Order: sequence, then structure tokens, then C-alpha cells
Amino acid sequence: MKLSIYLSALVCLFSIQAFAQKNYTKGKQRNDRPISLGQPKALATDTLGFDDFFESVATVYESPGSGYSSGNNQYGDKVKAQVFVIDSSFVLKEVLLWFGAKDANSGDSNSKLKVKLHNRDGIGTASGGDVDNAPGSRIDSAEVLVSDIDIAEFTTVLFNDLILYGDFAVSVDFSQLSSGDTLGLYTTADGDASVSERSWEKWMDDTWHTMYVAWDLNVDFAIWPVIDASTSGIEEEAFFEGIRMYQSTPNPASSEVVIQFELQEYTEKLSLEIYDVGGRRIKEVRQNDINAGQHKMTVDVMELSSGSYYYSIKTATGRITKKMLVVK
Repeated sequence: MKLSIYLSALVCLFSIQAFAQKNYTKGKQRNDRPISLGQPKALATDTLGFDDFFESVATVYESPGSGYSSGNNQYGDKVKAQVFVIDSSFVLKEVLLWFGAKDANSGDSNSKLKVKLHNRDGIGTASGGDVDNAPGSRIDSAEVLVSDIDIAEFTTVLFNDLILYGDFAVSVDFSQLSSGDTLGLYTTADGDASVSERSWEKWMDDTWHTMYVAWDLNVDFAIWPVIDASTSGIEEEAFFEGIRMYQSTPNPASSEVVIQFELQEYTEKLSLEIYDVGGRRIKEVRQNDINAGQHKMTVDVMELSSGSYYYSIKTATGRITKKMLVVK
């Protein structure tokens, strides 16, 4: 009888520990982008979540004892994932990751992690209870060696032009890291998630939980899918945050570039910004009182050197960013 009572107590204690909210402390923060974004490996028309992320301060939350809330830690977390809500199809070219912490102590050249694409058909726990739209069935995956990760710049993970349809998730699986290796992704500062509870983690018992439930952190991970919308009809069908923006023409450009976009609603203020691959804003054009409908802006790029650039349309409702090439 005593043994039965003792075992029951152990089960209760384990249940409390398994579902208790985790602890964290604020670690490294960055107000700037990486020194180098790296040369893009594939031409793309949008980078999902990129600009929303940099409205906040890049932060790494440390897990007391060892590890990071956005990586592997003493709690045994296996996977971190970010959800993206899209209402049309597109081609996924690559995924950008930004790690803020890397402790490579194993010395194992084969230590690696996996980056996976998921449908949103999994069972998980959010603040409102159990849901059926957590990261679920795997679409595809790619491996990244720890030795290839540099926290000074983005880590680029290539995929083979996958056509995705609607909502999806991108995850980083830390379970294959060698003992002694610890990684942590940057996140937005707590409370700065673009939409609440779109960041998820998989526990050591293979159950999914939002970061808000697990850590009381309302954050987005530095995980950004790079997509090509022009080949799949997304430009003709879908708006992102009230904006639809087409690929700049000509592309590559040499003297001037025409940027076409469409707004769902009237906006009082609009800005077009161009960034180089170091994340520096090198040109900005502002307009006021822009009606709904199609518009275009012609920008002089004569003074720009050959290379890749990001151009971004920003309004009160949101922002969308694409890439372009300049060749002299």
C-alpha cells in the first residue's frame, strides 16, 4: 500500500515538473543586423517575417543551468519551430536562420541539426488548450553542420524549389547535436511577436507546445523562409499585410528600376526603402496619401554597385520585402 502511494506521488511530481512553466534569463541582445547577410544563393521575391522581426530587438534568452530557450537546453527540448500563415501557393527557395549563441565544445565535425518544413496538421498545446494546427507532418528537410554556423551572419539552408500550398511551419531540430554542442536562435524581445503564439517547441516527450505556454515568452524566432512568388501565381492572387508587390523590372537592373505594388486600402504614409547585403539602408523614397489600387515607383540605381539588394515597401498596415540584382 505504501509503495503504491509512493509511486502515485512520484507520478504527480513528474506531471507537475513536466508541465510547469520553464525559467529563463535575458542574455545577448542586438539592435543591428548581422555584419554580412551573405550573398543570396537563389533569386527570390520575398523573405517572410524578415522585416517584422527587425521592428524588435534581437534577443537570446538563456535557460538557467545550461542552454537557451530558443535552442537546446537542460529541459531536453528537441525542436523549435515558427509558423507562417499564407493564403496561396508559392515556391520555397531557401530558409535563413540567425543564431545568437553557439557553444561548439564537442569537437565533432559531424555534429549537425536538421531544418524541416511541416504542414500545420499536428496536435499541440496553446494558451487556449489543445489545438490541431501545430507543426505536424514533414514536407522536406535539410541538414546543417554546426561547423557551418557563424553567429556573425545568417545561415542559409537551401531547398529544391518546393511548391507549398498555404500555411506551413519551419523547424530547427537540435536532437542530433553532439554532446557538448549548444545553439540558440535569436528571437524578438518578449512581447514583440508579430502575431501571438506562432512560435512552437517540441519537448523530450515529442509533444508540441507554444513558447508562450512553455516559457511565458511571446516571441518570434529568427527563422525566415525565402520564397519565389512569381512562378506560382501568388503575385496575382494574394496580399501580404495589405500589400501586393511585384518583382522589380528590369531584373537585373543597371540604371533605374521600376517597382510595382498594389494596396488593398488607402494609406496616409508609404515608404520605399532599399538595403544592401550588409543590412544598411542606402535609399528611401516617401509618399503621402496613397489610394488603394496599383502603383509604381521608378528609382535611380546608377550609383549602386553590382550586387544583390533588398527593396521594401512599408505602410501603416505592414511591410513586404523582396530581392533585386544590380549589374553594371
